[in-house]
Amino acid sequence: MKRSLLLLGALFLLRCAAVGPPPGGPEDKTPPALLSTSPPSGTTGVEDGLTIELTFSERLHEETDGSAIRLAPSIQGPLDVSLNREVLSVSFPNELAENQTYILTLTRDLMDERKNRLDQTYQIAFSTGDEIAAGHISGTVYGTALGSSALVYLFQQGEVSDDSLLLRSPHYFTETDDSGRYAFDYLDEGRYIPVAHTGQSPPSPITPSRNPYGLTWEEFVTVNDSIHLVEDVNIILGREVGPFHVLSVEMDDAVSGSVGFSVPFDLADAPGTKMSFVHSELGTEVPVVHLFQYQDDRKALRFVADGLNAGEVYSISIEGLIDSINQMIEAVDRTIRVPETDLQPPAVHSPTPKVGISVNSGGPPLVLQFTKPVHLVGDSALVLTDTKTGIVNSVISLDLSRVEMTPEDGWTEGSAYQLKLFGAGIESGDGQTLVDSVLNFEIASGAPQGRGGLIGSVQGAYVAGTILTARPVEKDLKSVSVSVNSDGEFKINNLFEGNWMLSTFQDRDGNGRYSFGRLFPYSVAEPFTALNDTIEVRANWDIDGIVLTYPGENQP
Repeated sequence: MKRSLLLLGALFLLRCAAVGPPPGGPEDKTPPALLSTSPPSGTTGVEDGLTIELTFSERLHEETDGSAIRLAPSIQGPLDVSLNREVLSVSFPNELAENQTYILTLTRDLMDERKNRLDQTYQIAFSTGDEIAAGHISGTVYGTALGSSALVYLFQQGEVSDDSLLLRSPHYFTETDDSGRYAFDYLDEGRYIPVAHTGQSPPSPITPSRNPYGLTWEEFVTVNDSIHLVEDVNIILGREVGPFHVLSVEMDDAVSGSVGFSVPFDLADAPGTKMSFVHSELGTEVPVVHLFQYQDDRKALRFVADGLNAGEVYSISIEGLIDSINQMIEAVDRTIRVPETDLQPPAVHSPTPKVGISVNSGGPPLVLQFTKPVHLVGDSALVLTDTKTGIVNSVISLDLSRVEMTPEDGWTEGSAYQLKLFGAGIESGDGQTLVDSVLNFEIASGAPQGRGGLIGSVQGAYVAGTILTARPVEKDLKSVSVSVNSDGEFKINNLFEGNWMLSTFQDRDGNGRYSFGRLFPYSVAEPFTALNDTIEVRANWDIDGIVLTYPGENQP
C-alpha cells in the first residue's frame, strides 16, 4: 500500500511538471498561429449567442482576454472570451443584426506563454444572412523599421467630409506582417479610405503631429458588384514636418555657440542666411561673422560673433534660413545673456581620436570638423605618416571649421596611416589653440570603391513627371535621384558598388520630394512603386533592363 501511494505521488509530480514549457534549451521565439476555427470562417445563417472556438498552434498567455480581439461592425456590450490552453472561445451577444456580415479580427497582440506575438492578423467572417460579403483590399506599407509592423485603418466613406478622419475611429483595422503586407477581407460594397500609421493603439484616432502615417494616391478605393478584389493599395509612411522655428540658443563663451531648431535643414541650401545679435537696451547690432553646420547634426547651427559684451543681454535675429521642405524660418523671439566665462579653445568635433578610421583607395579626403573656425599655424600642424614608408606629402584644404586632407598620390590600398594633429598649430580666430598638445588618428585604407550604373524604364499609369530614387543598403552612402524621361527611361551613373533599393514616384506637386498625403486638410499621396528586390551594382558595369511598373489603371 505504501509503495502504491509513492508511485501515485510520483505520477502526480510528473503530471504537474508537464504543465509549463520545458526548462532549458534554446529560447522559444516561434510565434503562435491560428490553426482552425469552429464553426469555420465563412459560415452563414449564424444565430444569436454564437460561440466560436479558435485553436492555436500553442498555448496562449494565461492573461489573454478580449483586448486583442475586435468585432466589426461593433456591437453593444463586450465579447465574452475564455481561454483553455491553446483554445480561445469567443461568445457573441444574444442580439445580432439580420443579414449582416461580422468580421472577427485577431490582432497580433495575442501572445503565447513566452509572449511571442501572433504571427499575423487574422480575420474571420460570419453572417446572419445567406451570404458573406466578398470585398477584398490589400497592399504593402513601406517605411516601417526593420522587423516592425504598422497599423492600417479602413474608413468607409459616407456623407461626411474626409477631413473628419482625424476625429473618427475606423470601421475596420488590421496590422501588417513584418514584411509590410496587409489585407482586409469580407468587405461590404462601398468606398473606402485606407490610412497606415504607427504608434497609436487601435482603434484610437490618429494623431498626425506625433505619429508617422500615409495615405494612398486615390481619393477612395471602391468595392462593388464588378470590383471585389482590389490589390496593390500601397502606402508609404511619412512624418508631418512641423513649423520651422528656434528651440534653443546656447553660448559656449562670449564669442561662439549654437542654435537648435525644430526640424532638419541644410545650410548649403540657404547661402544667404544671416544672423545677428541686437543689444536689448542700446539697439546696436552685432552681426555673426561665421555660420557653419556639423554634418552629423542637421538640427543645429554653429555661430561665431565678434563684439558681444560679456554679461549683457541681446535678442537674436535669423534671416534667410529654410528647412528641408523649403519652409522659411519663423521670426525668432529669443534673448540671451552673453556669458562671462573665459573663451573656450577650439576642439575636434569629429572624427574621434584613437578610434579607427576607414578610407578607400582613391577615395575622398579625410575631414576634420572643429568646433570653431580655425587656421593652421606653420607647416607642421598636421603630419600624415605611412606606417611602412614614413611621412607622406599631403594636400590640405581649409574651409572655416573644416580641414580636409589626403595624400598627394591618394590613399593607397592596404596602407595604414597615422595622422598627428599638433594642438599648438591649430588656432581659432580669437587666438585660442587646442588644449591637447597632440592628437593621434589611426587610418586604414581599403580597396578602391568601384562604381557602376543602372539603366531601365518605368511603366504603367503614372510615368509622366516620375522621379526615380536609388537608396543604398549601406548607411554611409547617400541616396541618388534622377528624373525619368518622357519615354519612361532612366540611367544612373557612378553609383558606388553594393546593394541598392529602387523606387519611383510621380512628382505631381513638382517639389522634387515624395508627398505621402495629409489628413488635414485632406489630400491624397503621390503614386509610387518600388522593386521588391535589391539591385547589386558592380564596378565598371552597367546593369540594363531594369523595369519598375506602377500598379493601377492608366490615368493622367
